[in-house]
Amino acid sequence: MRAFGAHAATDVTGFGLLGHARALAAQQRLDVAFVIHNLPVLAGMAAVSRAGGGRGGLLQGTAPETS
Repeated sequence: MRAFGAHAATDVTGFGLLGHARALAAQQRLDVAFVIHNLPVLAGMAAVSRAGGGRGGLLQGTAPETS
């Protein structure tokens, strides 16, 4: 984390990446911005999510598996 200059961290279980980002941002005094350069997802899972109607929240960043 130090090598990348991280200032905060959280696990993403239960709320997904977006859910935890919202929780972190809610505690900040100043505006928060973050850029995701890479978001590893198991091969084929985006297609599986779409085929299932996207109900799990994977592509929206709210699935526990979005990490």
